[in-house]
Amino acid sequence: HVTSLLHRISTEEYGVRLKPTLSFDERGHLKNHTEYFVLGCDGSGAAPKAFLPTADHVIGEGGDFEFPRGLTGASAAAGVPAGCSFEGVEAAGGLIFEKVVLKPVETCEYIIFIGAREEDDEFNGADAIMKRLGSTEKLGPALEANERFWLEKANAGLCRENRRNYMLWVSVEPVLRRIFGCSFLPYHDYGKGGRGWRDLWQDCLALRLGDPSQVRDLLINNFAGVRADGTNATIIGSKPGEFIADRNGIARVWMDHGVWPWITMRLYIELSGDEAVMDTEQTYFKDRLCMRAKAADEEYDASKNADTMLKDGSGDIYRGSVLEHILMMHITTACETGEHGNMLLRGADWNDALDMAPEKGESVAFTAAYAGNLKTLAEFIAKRGGKVSILKELAELTDGLYAICEEQKRGLAKEADTPEMTVGYSARKRGILEGYCRKVRHTVSGEKTGIDAKELAGKLEIIADSIMEHIRRNERLSDGEYTWFNGYYDNEGQPVESIEDGRVMLTGAVFTIMSGTATDEDIRRMIPV
Repeated sequence: HVTSLLHRISTEEYGVRLKPTLSFDERGHLKNHTEYFVLGCDGSGAAPKAFLPTADHVIGEGGDFEFPRGLTGASAAAGVPAGCSFEGVEAAGGLIFEKVVLKPVETCEYIIFIGAREEDDEFNGADAIMKRLGSTEKLGPALEANERFWLEKANAGLCRENRRNYMLWVSVEPVLRRIFGCSFLPYHDYGKGGRGWRDLWQDCLALRLGDPSQVRDLLINNFAGVRADGTNATIIGSKPGEFIADRNGIARVWMDHGVWPWITMRLYIELSGDEAVMDTEQTYFKDRLCMRAKAADEEYDASKNADTMLKDGSGDIYRGSVLEHILMMHITTACETGEHGNMLLRGADWNDALDMAPEKGESVAFTAAYAGNLKTLAEFIAKRGGKVSILKELAELTDGLYAICEEQKRGLAKEADTPEMTVGYSARKRGILEGYCRKVRHTVSGEKTGIDAKELAGKLEIIADSIMEHIRRNERLSDGEYTWFNGYYDNEGQPVESIEDGRVMLTGAVFTIMSGTATDEDIRRMIPV
């Protein structure tokens, strides 16, 4: 009823238009600029003779929506002509055409358009739509073009042999999500339906097969959402590369977000050979959140930072290579470890249901995934050779993490890695991370450090090796016949999976195998053949 009070309804030559005065959600009430419409014509382009613009017109006296008397029998409404308006009532989109008597095998066609438009969208105005599509003759070619478009999307990236029709959805679904967000799926509801961080990268994977011409720019645009502390923007705009500053106090960090950009970039490079994309420079995202979203930047002034871009000490926009962005997400997350030596879960990883362990939760599964990424990133850097130029503060953090991991790896080799030592290593990693985050809290120096590619690759290799060996030593589960890996720690610091409790989840196995953390023997014991 409250929503209906805002309705402003009008009838026009070809249909019914609804424009509420206000739109409102959890953010508050805003002036509405969106119109909703139902238009129609017959096959020759003739307009309806009258309209049923409100629920009362459709239901009629004594009727309801199951038996609308306004549409049936002697009590059917005559409707209202074009040029009428109504306020504060429930809207409907009924169209009444002239009666037609059809002889055997004769047909009559009607065309109905249902849609929404912004008030300044002339292309989708009623007159423009009817001019383009308002008859069978005009609509036919448009329908054929539409069918060709979607068949092309559905066929993208799939082999032509032994195709199954149900597999066509796999190609179409990412395209629909790019257009509509997520909420168009009847079994999904991501709030308002906007895409999330993971969707940006998954969509690029799909486009690499279906529409590769625009993938490079999209990939580069996506990196503009990375913060200097290695976290990322979570409010994604409608334009490519548009990220919106946090305004609602939701400072949630999904610890897996740093994994997906390199997985996507690596596949793109392998398929395209475009290694130079990693040298392309991009800006960083800056809003009030800092210290890996654990604090607010008191110096941040939204009115002076409308572009949401990170600046250096001189006030100039700072840019770093795509490689630097990827390193930043991996090195910072690798430093944010818990008492068991694995990366902290924070708000959640890709399993949003595991979101109740913000203090002591750890994701072993994605710790393995990050380690696997560091391995392949090291291989890429070593293969390219030359010099790698990265932000001075990030270079210092990388050196600090490398020193700790090298010491930890030596201890693991000597089997001298005790729980107390693990706690100590984690505390040191978090300590250097905190120091780094303080340096980049408001601005960055803008200074770059040149590092020999093979030297940097060697350091990343050591970091990855120490993480993987730690997981093998401390998270492997076995009943003597089969082997698994514990995937998580809860907010009490207790392992979520164990042989004794009989609970083992799939994620811990998937990412230890995919990352190379699980040995060949582990895999044989996890997947008996």
